[in-house]
Amino acid sequence: MHDFNDEDILKLERNTFRPHFLGVYQFHNSTPLMGTKYVERLSDDGVRQHVVESNWLFFECKMNTDEAAFASIKKCYQDALDDGIYEAANNLGVLAYNFEQKHDEGKAFLQLAIEHGSLNAMINMFTILWVEDATAGIDFLRKNMDTPNPSLRCMFNLAYLYFMGDREKGNILTKDKERALSILTKVAEFEGNPIYAIEKDAIEKAHKFIKHIKGGY
Repeated sequence: MHDFNDEDILKLERNTFRPHFLGVYQFHNSTPLMGTKYVERLSDDGVRQHVVESNWLFFECKMNTDEAAFASIKKCYQDALDDGIYEAANNLGVLAYNFEQKHDEGKAFLQLAIEHGSLNAMINMFTILWVEDATAGIDFLRKNMDTPNPSLRCMFNLAYLYFMGDREKGNILTKDKERALSILTKVAEFEGNPIYAIEKDAIEKAHKFIKHIKGGY
């Protein structure tokens, strides 16, 4: 049996980690209606539970099969937003953009959520912009870096693009491993910060990415 030392473990981590986008091509949400009054109008307990849990698949099913129920679901989120629960704007944004194909309306909701600190809305907006216009997506990542509470997933993705350079299709950034390493180090520094509990995956992968770069890749 081979006894692994620290150098063996480091080599294994370098060899198994593969740089990639984080959190892109999917839509993130939380549960802004959990424990609130906004779902009380929903008479069906099953429907209520799916709404509380922010179940995207259920919402899609209702949009396609029960327009009235889908409208009631949206109203729950809208009422919460009207009362200042801005994370609900992220969910409304995804429903509008990805489900109803109301792209401008969806992005407006996401922007409202971003302005009130929604980390989910930040990574969701990047996903949309990257697909629509990669340059606009990169500009969004750069601006995210300068905000008081940036999305760590967005920071990770900016580091990834600096690391990849023109190896990532659509990327206008010149390969810069030192810049990538600097950004990843900043991401890792947020470890233990409760504000970023929902983005702990970015911190975990930042540590692995740092080892990957320092290993000479």
